[in-house]
Amino acid sequence: MFARDFRPRTSELQIGMTRKNEDFQVALRLSSGFHSIGSCSAAAFLGQSAGLRIADRSCIWHCSNKFADVLVGLACALAQPYYSMYGHVEKLAEEIKKGANSVEEVEAKLWQVPETLAEEVLEQMCAPPKSDVPIITPHKLAEADGLLFGFPTRFGMMAAQFKAFLDATGGLWRTQLLAGKPAGIFYSTGSQGGGQETTPLTAITQLAHHGMVFVPVGYTFGAGMFNMEELRGGSPYGAGTYAGDGYRIPTELELELAFHQGQYFATIAKKLKGSL
Repeated sequence: MFARDFRPRTSELQIGMTRKNEDFQVALRLSSGFHSIGSCSAAAFLGQSAGLRIADRSCIWHCSNKFADVLVGLACALAQPYYSMYGHVEKLAEEIKKGANSVEEVEAKLWQVPETLAEEVLEQMCAPPKSDVPIITPHKLAEADGLLFGFPTRFGMMAAQFKAFLDATGGLWRTQLLAGKPAGIFYSTGSQGGGQETTPLTAITQLAHHGMVFVPVGYTFGAGMFNMEELRGGSPYGAGTYAGDGYRIPTELELELAFHQGQYFATIAKKLKGSL
């Protein structure tokens, strides 16, 4: 039930609506900063007054000191922050996104972490121009229901650019805004002994300190994990590829593993969100 004195005016009710798979997804924002948490039936009443059909069972409440958000049937939102110097990790990220978005009611978005090297240094390293994927800021991580982190290796660990981004998440750690969120990892290395397991393994410490729930791909990819006929990046930790001399591109098998990871991770993240 709402607080007895709560009477939302029309100007205080903002309704955002999208349509997906013939089901309305509605976000109701109440801007009047009250502290009482309403019931699902109350949220349904507000929706009905706006001429919308809302299922009580899909109602989730989020409250802050300024406003309360009622998310009704909202899709599971995944964020994929990555760093890619030569495009190998970005290619995996695109395929993982396809896999995640193949799951009903899941929406994945790609983000790049900020570059830390100067343009003249990147030119000397023959790095191509960055794509138009938007640059992420740390607070965006808290808005996602699940996170998939991608990066190349540097001496068996994540690249410094991605580490610098994670180093800037101290505020999220202090407030524990990432605790309980599912997280996955994908990566690129230069060679077979270049960190296909140590790169994700050492990255897990970042997830642990934030209290995130690591979701490895394991051996859910099936026979593809045991293919010995061709060189394949990736491991039970997550999808991967080999950059080689920089000109090698992810193979079809590596891309299939990336798609599978996105699909598998999205399924787990959706289940976790639905259990809250």
